[in-house]
Amino acid sequence: MLIDDVAARFPDLQILLAHPAFPWEKEQLAICQQKGNVHMDLSGWLPKYIDDQVLHYAGTILQNKVMFGTDYPMIRPEEWLESFAEHTDYPEEVERKLLWENAETFLDL
Repeated sequence: MLIDDVAARFPDLQILLAHPAFPWEKEQLAICQQKGNVHMDLSGWLPKYIDDQVLHYAGTILQNKVMFGTDYPMIRPEEWLESFAEHTDYPEEVERKLLWENAETFLDL
């Protein structure tokens, strides 16, 4: 919840929250939705273990603010991508955003 205060106080600061914030996923989703400068990644968990609401938001209202992450070397990219393919059914355009386009935008590449 401290991130919410920081994001509000420094609106030009781009913030990336790493990991789906178990057990505070709903708070993380709310902050990402309400603060234009807060984004999140999906690292630290295989998609099969990520809360369904997080995956739903990632594919819908937060599709421009969520990005790929593995937590390598604990989770190898290939393993994460296999789980992503098995446990999500996003349109191709959303997959592109989550897997690389959002990171390119966030990192200004």
